Amino acid sequence: MAFPDVVVLVPGFFGFSRLGGFYYFADRVAATLRGALETAKHRTIPVVPVSCFPTAHLAKRQTSLIKRLRELCDHMGGVTRLHLVGHSAGGVDAQLLTCERPLGKRHWDIDAQRIRNKLATVVGIASPHHGTCLSNAPLARLIADPVQQLLGDPLAQAAMMPSIVRQLGHLSRLAASESEMIWASLLTRLRDSTRFLGEVVRHRGLIDDLAPRAMESTRAHWGKGNVPLRSFVTVAPDPRRFATDGPDRRKAEPFFADLYRLTSDTTGAPTSAALHRAAMLLNARAGGAISSSSDILSFDEHVSDGVVNSTRQLVDPTDPDELAGIVVADHADVLGHYDRTDMFMDDAPLNLGLFHSGAGFNDNQFYTLYDRVAGVLAQQMPSR
Repeated sequence: MAFPDVVVLVPGFFGFSRLGGFYYFADRVAATLRGALETAKHRTIPVVPVSCFPTAHLAKRQTSLIKRLRELCDHMGGVTRLHLVGHSAGGVDAQLLTCERPLGKRHWDIDAQRIRNKLATVVGIASPHHGTCLSNAPLARLIADPVQQLLGDPLAQAAMMPSIVRQLGHLSRLAASESEMIWASLLTRLRDSTRFLGEVVRHRGLIDDLAPRAMESTRAHWGKGNVPLRSFVTVAPDPRRFATDGPDRRKAEPFFADLYRLTSDTTGAPTSAALHRAAMLLNARAGGAISSSSDILSFDEHVSDGVVNSTRQLVDPTDPDELAGIVVADHADVLGHYDRTDMFMDDAPLNLGLFHSGAGFNDNQFYTLYDRVAGVLAQQMPSR
């Protein structure tokens, strides 16, 4: 059976579709998106997650993505149109695949061009198209270049260590209190975990590539591409403003508060007219955000989803069509990893979130988001 339209879910930082018992895109993402699409188009539309190199440079991830897409098309047969939905760096991977030139090369080879000719839609969710300031944080720098950070300037080492120790402490307490978190599932599949950690050790270039200054250079050489691009921008409540529980949220965990604080620090990150235009566009559209509360949103270069600055999630803010929606959620909520509860059962959550940001993201927002994603994709799909 031929499938003319196939939707591909492209993962971001870490790059795996499944690790042990942990799925990057919660299994409900593919099911929800496929259900919405098949209801709209009245035919079978597969939704398939792929993997790539976890933390490798964008160029290596691009090569891996092309390979995976080629294997997918060869396996399924009859694929006419590919629709890419990328989360975080996966959205950057997908968008750069639509540009005139590949990363690190002068031109696309024949196999890559064959795949590019099938690209019909690109959707980015929480994607750092202009980088993320979290890449400049001390712990991120330590992961990216441990030798330089540990053997470099002693004064710089001393300055960064309190932040690193605090984050590791918050992370360890969070993991210890959540027995069903990712850490437990990693231990259940030691082989997968070992392979994954080996990839992280060997390939750490993604952190450097997603630094704001590096992404500004990338944007100067690779534009928007020639495939329809739609971006869903994520934003979480600032833990410093919402320090107490509210009717639609709970207090953010200390680990998320640290992430948010580090991401909001724009020191050393270049600003641009594009970021100012993005803030203006987001503020103008804030009233239509997918949100569980009635809080008034206000965007500037400092607000984020805890991992990616919100104003950096649009490639071209002069194009109002690119902004497909604003979602009040943290970086993992939109993957389906949020505290999911049953209103009729006073019991533990059905599944646990990763960051516990207090954004109040729940099933209503989850289904609204992927219904809108399906609507974007369906526009580029013939009915038959």
